[in-house]
Amino acid sequence: RRLERSDGSASDGRQYASLAQMWNDQLQSAADVSCPTPWYTRASDYWDDEGKAPATVDGVLGGYGFVSATDLRGSHIFMSELRRRRPELGRQRAVDWGGGIGRCVKDLLLHHFQRVELCEQSGRLLESAPA
Repeated sequence: RRLERSDGSASDGRQYASLAQMWNDQLQSAADVSCPTPWYTRASDYWDDEGKAPATVDGVLGGYGFVSATDLRGSHIFMSELRRRRPELGRQRAVDWGGGIGRCVKDLLLHHFQRVELCEQSGRLLESAPA
């Protein structure tokens, strides 16, 4: 559900007095485990759909694959500064949660850590990571 316009109408036709009210409603229904909620399944369905999210850099970045190099440069700078300020974090292991096809593991984390685990909800994307 998205708040579409400033008048408070959402993409599903519901009306909300504020953005906070919409989120409160969403979080309440997501917390109720007795009712199936599309909150997480919509994300899973999206990433499992080859037509919506091809297992490519451009696909996992929603058509913005051209920003990957810039993104990675900034992330390397961040990691170098983090290491300088917090050397106790070590270089042994890292985890990439929601790692998709492993773009950040391959091009960032393996340059900073000896071992990296890739965790991803989409089996389709995870299977494509070695490539």
